[in-house]
Amino acid sequence: MITLDRVSHDFQNRNVISNVSLSIEKNGLCCIGANGTGKTTLLKIISGKLKPMKGTVHYQDPGYDARNEKGKRGIGVCFNDIGLFPLLSPRENLRLFAKLGKLSDIPDHSLKDIQDFRIETILDQKTHLLSSGELQKLALIRSWILQPKVLILDEPSNFLDQESKSILLHRLEAEKTRKTLMILASHDSDFISQIDLPILSTDKLHQGLSS
Repeated sequence: MITLDRVSHDFQNRNVISNVSLSIEKNGLCCIGANGTGKTTLLKIISGKLKPMKGTVHYQDPGYDARNEKGKRGIGVCFNDIGLFPLLSPRENLRLFAKLGKLSDIPDHSLKDIQDFRIETILDQKTHLLSSGELQKLALIRSWILQPKVLILDEPSNFLDQESKSILLHRLEAEKTRKTLMILASHDSDFISQIDLPILSTDKLHQGLSS
């Protein structure tokens, strides 16, 4: 479980999260709302990438406590800035992230993801030459390569065609079966409606949410 206690944050001199207290438990939640309404800010605060201006975030399990480096390795993330090395190939990127997690090479479950997303043919190209859709698939595979306890995905369906969205939905179901705590944010209501997780509207981020 992850708990936010009276968290507030401003972005570009505009309040996007106001006095939010929230417990995220079981399988997680989906935060839905228009662009610029605080979804990414919320996810970055939970992931430890951004310190809130007010309030605190508590992590029940030290295995995903974003306040320390060991705990951060228990959190898989995918944000719109992608976080891949552009001059490396996709294969080199995945190998690097695998080795950072003390794996000897790309694990079998990620090799299956590569096949499912049909990106085998681009594995040895330079990452900066990939299309937006290919980059998104690669970033998603990277996010769960270490089988994290917490998976934080910002706009995961961005740049994906319908077939790829279906593959992603199937993969998220597998993560639920694995008891991964998933925290998603999206403006794609059709995609989110197919995920069986509690919904949090960004309207509530500005209203002093307490739950």
